[in-house]
Amino acid sequence: MALAKAKGAYKGRKASIDREVVSNMIKAGSSLTSIAKSLGISRQSVHRIKAELAL
Repeated sequence: MALAKAKGAYKGRKASIDREVVSNMIKAGSSLTSIAKSLGISRQSVHRIKAELAL
């Protein structure tokens, strides 16, 4: 696996959540629950993104 990563062949799964959209919704004052429902993701995912972005 290390060799594949070094060659760029092993990239993993593409991100399914647009962090910029979540960030903009948080900054706009939307509740975390409403963000999760509107994007079809879990509240925990919204919390994780919020923590990563330090908002």
